[in-house]
Amino acid sequence: MAKTTKRASSFRRLMIFAIIALISLAFGVRYLFHNSNATDLQKILQNLPKEISQSINSANNIQSSDSDLVQHFESLAQEIRHQQEVQAKQFDKQRKILEKKIQDLKQTPPEATLRERIAMTFPYDSHVKFPAFIWQTWSNDEGPERVQDIKGMWESKNPGFAHEVLNHDVINALVHHYFYSIPEILETYEALPSIILKIDFFKYLILLVHGGVYADIDTFPVQPIPNWIPEELSPSDIGLIVGVEEDAQRADWRTKYIRRLQFW
Repeated sequence: MAKTTKRASSFRRLMIFAIIALISLAFGVRYLFHNSNATDLQKILQNLPKEISQSINSANNIQSSDSDLVQHFESLAQEIRHQQEVQAKQFDKQRKILEKKIQDLKQTPPEATLRERIAMTFPYDSHVKFPAFIWQTWSNDEGPERVQDIKGMWESKNPGFAHEVLNHDVINALVHHYFYSIPEILETYEALPSIILKIDFFKYLILLVHGGVYADIDTFPVQPIPNWIPEELSPSDIGLIVGVEEDAQRADWRTKYIRRLQFW
């Protein structure tokens, strides 16, 4: 019993010494850690101006590098634009040379008839797809709103078609542009005594040059243009479709029309 009590007392003393040692160790570590942080903080504060200066210099270097890069790209873009302008001038020069050669090739022999010269200048190929053009003319007698309404009807029925509504000045310019090499056409056009007759002549001239459909400005489409050809007919067998303008069945038709059956 005495031995047990003695052992318990020794164990308690050992535990007390161990606790004191641990507490002392904890305070020592805290002291060392605190002093170490203070030293590091002091070093950081001492080096801070130097690091700030280095950061500013680095930022200036980056900004200078960016400025040089921007100037390089601007110089490169300017050089590219210059090269494009030079190429455009070269292409334009080559285009004019080719156009001159084409015109020379189109020159018809002096002994060619008018029909032959027209055929050589505006060759016709029945196997080519139908030209998707709609041509109309208008004068100041027709109000712009009315013209736009009719134009919209044709375009809504025929999406994908190029639609041109031409006035007298444009018609005159086109005739002289397309037929300058065929003086007989120009002489006939200029000899017509009225604008109406010139427009009637122009209807066939523009179809000769480009093809497509001509329609008076006071007409509107009942069916889309592709539906005008019956299914049993081959488009390659048809060169021209002429619409009936008037089929007068009245006895006094002579007082209203030049002919009883009139076409466009």
